[in-house]
Amino acid sequence: MMNRIGVLTLSLLLMVQSWGAAPALSQQSPASQQSPASQESPASQESPGSQESPASQESSASQESSGSQESSGSQEGLRASQAGFPTGLRKFTPGRWGLVEVEVRNGSAEDRSLEAEVYFRHHPQQRFARQLWVPARSVRATWVPMQLPIAAPTEGPVEIIGRVSGTRDAEVPLRTPIRIALDPSSTAFLAQPPGQRITVTQDISAAGLRPAWEDAAYEAAIAIRDSRNFDRTLLSLHEYFLPPNLEGWDAVDYMIITDDRLADDSAGQIAVRQWLAGGGRIWLQLNRVSIETAQRLLGDAFRVEVVDRVPLARVALTGPGVEDDSQPIEPDVEQPVELIRALVEGAEILHEVDGWPASFVIPFGHGEVIVTTLDAHGWMRRRTPADPVASNPNQQTTYLATDPLRHLGDRLYMPPPTTELPESLQRDYLTRRIGYEVPNRRTILLILLSFCGSIGLLGGVLAHRQRLEHLSWITVVAAVVASGSVVAIAWSGRQAVPPTAAQLQTVRALPQTGDYVASGLVARYAPEQQPVALESSSGGRIELEMPDLSGQIRRLVWTDLDHWHWRGTELPPGVRLLSTRSAARLPTPLRAVGRFDSDGFSGHFDPGPFTEADDALIAMPYSLPLAANLQADGSFQATPADRMAEGQFIGAALLSEEQRRRQTLYAAWFAQQNESQQPHPPLLLAWAGPLETLLEWPEEVEQVGATLLAIPLTVLRTPPDSPVTIPASMIDVRAVAGIRGQSQAFDNRTRRWLGLVSQSSATRLRFQMPESVLPLTLDRATLVIDCNIPSRVLELFAVSGSSRRLIERQANPSGTISIAIDDPEFLVLDDEGGLELEIEIGPLTTEVEQQTLQNSGWTIRSTRLEVSGRTFPEATEPATREADE
Repeated sequence: MMNRIGVLTLSLLLMVQSWGAAPALSQQSPASQQSPASQESPASQESPGSQESPASQESSASQESSGSQESSGSQEGLRASQAGFPTGLRKFTPGRWGLVEVEVRNGSAEDRSLEAEVYFRHHPQQRFARQLWVPARSVRATWVPMQLPIAAPTEGPVEIIGRVSGTRDAEVPLRTPIRIALDPSSTAFLAQPPGQRITVTQDISAAGLRPAWEDAAYEAAIAIRDSRNFDRTLLSLHEYFLPPNLEGWDAVDYMIITDDRLADDSAGQIAVRQWLAGGGRIWLQLNRVSIETAQRLLGDAFRVEVVDRVPLARVALTGPGVEDDSQPIEPDVEQPVELIRALVEGAEILHEVDGWPASFVIPFGHGEVIVTTLDAHGWMRRRTPADPVASNPNQQTTYLATDPLRHLGDRLYMPPPTTELPESLQRDYLTRRIGYEVPNRRTILLILLSFCGSIGLLGGVLAHRQRLEHLSWITVVAAVVASGSVVAIAWSGRQAVPPTAAQLQTVRALPQTGDYVASGLVARYAPEQQPVALESSSGGRIELEMPDLSGQIRRLVWTDLDHWHWRGTELPPGVRLLSTRSAARLPTPLRAVGRFDSDGFSGHFDPGPFTEADDALIAMPYSLPLAANLQADGSFQATPADRMAEGQFIGAALLSEEQRRRQTLYAAWFAQQNESQQPHPPLLLAWAGPLETLLEWPEEVEQVGATLLAIPLTVLRTPPDSPVTIPASMIDVRAVAGIRGQSQAFDNRTRRWLGLVSQSSATRLRFQMPESVLPLTLDRATLVIDCNIPSRVLELFAVSGSSRRLIERQANPSGTISIAIDDPEFLVLDDEGGLELEIEIGPLTTEVEQQTLQNSGWTIRSTRLEVSGRTFPEATEPATREADE
């Protein structure tokens, strides 16, 4: 009887225990990994005093409610239901960052402080951790940024190991390591989050299957990828919250925004904005995205005013990719295609419909945003049986891109611009700033002469006394003394250099939002091996992949959204370089504004937190820079005489050692910009002190270095009836079709003349005046031509419509010639503010017809036009410009 009672009691206890543990086990199922309510904004997870997100509050409350009904024995301790599960975009690319999820359940009655650690199984030297605080009887979910090493395999799965340790070092390991696959796609597709509408998942698009429903925005995204022979793969976000940090978007280069998902996600907006400014590209479909969302994302850079929305039964696009005789598109849909008619300012118009912008480009930092106001059906056509069928199911599409959409695809998928200075030049600059103290040449020479003199003197004395056998050991002793002296001097010079951190950063300011993006190198010098102590609290990032530290564990611990520290790794003595990136908001924005006046271009520069800004330049696309002549109060002025010569970037007559180094870096920066397919906007460049908020060194470290500031230049409108002088570098020039057609002697892409030309030529150039001075009456213009035209005649014509009038005629011109134009009849601008001049190079003269090509060819090295005039008295200044002033 007693045995039966015991068995019955034991059975009841087992049933109660299993009943109490069942909820905890069910919470670890895969379905719970996708629950939007389990996600939490990481910025609010680190301290008891921080404010929790609504999702976190809901998750914690539900856990407390369920925990009160369970036995205390089932809730004791911690449980890690997730530690290393890919989240966010769920994409990892070698050398780039991604996000993994950590979810901890605290079933005890006490708050716990924990540390979660994740790393790749085959690369355990690079580890990433996150400190988090978990309230009693609650759940905390957060993201941990981790960087996939460059040496990681490009195919196949990569295994992530995760574990969570408590304050007493009690490990709560993950039950099964998670394996992820590398995805070759790099395009993110942003629509509404789960629960608000059905979105296309990554699995569906990767499998080449069409969704059960048809979304024009999605079909246009697939059509634009098909036009470039890409597969259908798009990266969609399954979680409710968007990645709140820059690392969460590092794996992609392109983004398509088709809805208002960013509207109420402030952390996601900041992260996307920083990603865009660093070189990302966005296609924003304005007919699907509200104006408010676009303004929150881009700030003052988005200057668009919606007039109305109109339905179109036929779409007649004009612009790049559209032939003059192209027929209007009749979309194959039941409903008319919607066009948002809007007024656009400060953007490059690409396509138009009935004179209204259909697509335009807004530059933003190193990136740009392509905005379309025409519904997606107006950019594509339905595939017909006559169209070829894709051999790869992953490339099969329902719609095909029209020629204008193909052009948008070329612009969207343009390779990101190179934003950093060449690493070799950065290394050379930093090592020179830190370098050891080199012994004085006179000191070394004196030691060598003393050594040789002492040997000679002692040799003479020993020879006189007939004891030369002692010279051998005396020579050895003298050599040891001399060598020891040199080593002692070198060692004292090495020890004389204190621990130093030198940095070289390129900072691109975003005055529309007050943010900045930066990249560069930091050189850390220590006279002896010691553990590194480094942290950041302002958005600075470092690359942990360092070949000279192989074998050592490098552990980066995040304590908040932009707060991390790196300790424990020992750096060898000498100089060690760290690659850095940063993106954050400045306490005071960097701004540069100016306008044209009678002397040239003058303005004011607000350096924000930077000090000692000097050696400033005004950089216009495709032109030689102007010296800005920056003053201590922030004012600057550039006149036509301040135009730099080829290869010159510092205005001083005598250059210091630091200015020579800057000259080299300036030359590399401009060469890089000239090779870029994307022209930069007008910029004010200046050199300033190091970015002090980038990294924090707990120990005493002397910080040196420099920062190259690149600030977009805001050009204000010149007041009415004001005299203006426009330097040549601020006038854009292009070759246009003349009476003989389009000349091939001038390259519009580089704004440069070609090399040696053997044929006669008539090149019509159009000089566009800056918009801020229009409408304008010209009083005088000076055309400067640097050329070598032997045995030929150069003629300069003023062009008005289809007529030409001769201005100047010169035979055999060579060197730099200056042609002044002051006749009002030759200085009439066209309706868009352009002045057209035609340069005609005639045939060879009869006496040199038999000469070789080398002697008979001609060359124009450069042409530039400087003008002066007066703005119209009746011109009025737009309200937006008045607000800027």
